[in-house]
Amino acid sequence: MTGLLSWGGLSFSQDPKAQDSNPAAETQEIEEHDTQDLEKLLKRYNTDSEKVLEDSGKIHNIQQDAATTEVKEADIEEMRPSDMLEKGKEESIQRARNYHAKKEEELLKANASYAESVRVALEPLQKLSEAELLKRLDEGTRESPVRPYMDQFPNITVYAVRLIKDKESIPSVVKIVENKERLIHFGSVMLCTVIFGFILKRIMHREGRSFIKAAFYFLIRVTFMMALRIGVVYYFYAKELTPAAKVFKKTFL
Repeated sequence: MTGLLSWGGLSFSQDPKAQDSNPAAETQEIEEHDTQDLEKLLKRYNTDSEKVLEDSGKIHNIQQDAATTEVKEADIEEMRPSDMLEKGKEESIQRARNYHAKKEEELLKANASYAESVRVALEPLQKLSEAELLKRLDEGTRESPVRPYMDQFPNITVYAVRLIKDKESIPSVVKIVENKERLIHFGSVMLCTVIFGFILKRIMHREGRSFIKAAFYFLIRVTFMMALRIGVVYYFYAKELTPAAKVFKKTFL
């Protein structure tokens, strides 16, 4: 009986301990479950927030594109046919200018080698002395039509030799053909001087003048036209002709 009671007491005394351990475990499980739910909730919230921001960006882009399209359509509707033609004309002119500028740049690049080619070709001759060059020039022009003038004016031969010896004179003169547009302008102005000279001759011509007066007016006209043409040449090609002019001054003056 006593053992039974003691066993019952033991049983009675052990039951509270088991009951005390179960609430703690249940509490821990509840806390872990709540933590997991909270993490899931936070992840869902972050995902939903990102989706909301993405959707807002898409809506903003759509609205902006729609507004831009409306503005463009409004501009087209308000533009008159004459405005459209004028705009097309301006664009065509601009395209033509760009094309011309591009072709001119390509042409300048293609022609830029002229002066350098002449410079390279003259290097072997420039290594020779003036006496050797005079000898070669004399041998090469024996059958030339300019030979009588060279014999009559020996300074012409000296001038030619010094041009060859100078490293900048001939290449600089060759640069004149590199700019086709400026060359065309120069030719046009020179043609105008020819026409002007013809008109001036008709104006200054008078019947019944003495020989002295006629010769005087003739000299005035020729001198004026020569000075005018020299001025035109100097205006267009002063830089290119300066080295050759220095050699000319050294030889003849």
